[in-house]
Amino acid sequence: MNTRNILIIISLIILVACSSSNEDQFEYQEEKVLDRIRDEYSMEKFDTLTVVHIDGTQEEILVEDAPFYGSEKGTKFIKSGESRLEKREEALMAEKKQKIKEERIKRYESFSDEELLEEFNRLREEDASFSQQMDVIIELERREVIGRDEVPSMLEEDSTMIDYDLEYNPESMD
Repeated sequence: MNTRNILIIISLIILVACSSSNEDQFEYQEEKVLDRIRDEYSMEKFDTLTVVHIDGTQEEILVEDAPFYGSEKGTKFIKSGESRLEKREEALMAEKKQKIKEERIKRYESFSDEELLEEFNRLREEDASFSQQMDVIIELERREVIGRDEVPSMLEEDSTMIDYDLEYNPESMD
């Protein structure tokens, strides 16, 4: 092989290497992206990626700083990650709301409907904390002792101020 042919072959190799798409440098998996040197990118928070380097060190970078940001597959990965985070957030919120409801039911299980209504009236007279009054009234509404439309007037509050998923901790001070 002469020098000219070697230069042509080297030029072709360089040309192919330089023209290979950015997409070829990354392996896209469902919840992570691996680059050629095996750094691993995952999305655990909105707007940031966690990068675990091959040596085990870890850092967070902005999504915009990812080397695959703006590519077609990179955009799909980021949108998929955001969707997973939203679903996870919604599931955690639903779980928290369910736990709040279960704790409220347990807190007032020893009260009859009439006793609970008397407890609410006593709390109103004593000007107890709003969150405690709301906790009792929400349980009365859940038991259908009162209707949802009665809650605002009984609390003397605008209906937009009533949080039916209010977390109330009797041990904490308001």
